[in-house]
Amino acid sequence: MIPVPQPDGTATDPAAVAVAGVPVYPDSAYYQRLYPWQLVRHLPQMQRLVVGRFRSRSSAEAHLKILRRLETSASYLILFDPGDLAELP
Repeated sequence: MIPVPQPDGTATDPAAVAVAGVPVYPDSAYYQRLYPWQLVRHLPQMQRLVVGRFRSRSSAEAHLKILRRLETSASYLILFDPGDLAELP
């Protein structure tokens, strides 16, 4: 992800990414459609944590491979989330 640069050279919110020069935030529906593959970590008491979102499954698998090497006791899953299909025209 690329931080959105300001005219003075500083970056804005590190959570925002630039898509065609426009800041897009990870909580937005547009961002979720751009990055449909989720890497999810299972937590105790039926909770889950989205570790990252990716444009391609191969990118998610590559990150999963690294995370499994770093944290061998954690459980991860790759999910495809197409977003809310009712919002599409």
